[in-house]
Amino acid sequence: KPGDSQVIEIGAVMIENGEIVDRFETFVECAFLPEYITKITGIEPEDLIGAPSRKEALINLKHFMGDAVFVAHNADFDYSFLDASFERFGLGNIGNPKLCTIDLARRTFESERYGLGYLIAFLGIETATHHRAYSDAYCAYQVMKKSFETLPEYVKSADDLIVFSSSSKRERRKKKEQGAGSN
Repeated sequence: KPGDSQVIEIGAVMIENGEIVDRFETFVECAFLPEYITKITGIEPEDLIGAPSRKEALINLKHFMGDAVFVAHNADFDYSFLDASFERFGLGNIGNPKLCTIDLARRTFESERYGLGYLIAFLGIETATHHRAYSDAYCAYQVMKKSFETLPEYVKSADDLIVFSSSSKRERRKKKEQGAGSN
């Protein structure tokens, strides 16, 4: 929970024209790391010694992101967590447009489930460690790439992609019919 917990690791990839052009990865200083978090992530308290402060890590992330679209698997969770962290340290809010790869995947390909762990196996994504920040960012990128394979022709910009990913079946069908009528 953003009010009770803190970011301990940040990982991100910068994508342009469908390819990774930059990456950001850092641990974040933490006074107390619960044991269950170590079990989930494999991050040990020693890993966080000497890491950047929360404010420093968040400033660096904000600089890295610039005005790019914030993309994540279950984006609402990460977005709200980071937004609360930014505000806590006087950095404003994220403000970046956001795109959820779960929503995008559901609209572009069939799968029994859409959790990241399941999709990693389902899509055969080669990854180091699930539940690690950079690895999860890379895997979300791979899910997004898979989704790009079956995007409708009318999705031509990041704004179109964001609208498409959150649209209902009825809205997508209507948009597709409008596109077919203009040919």
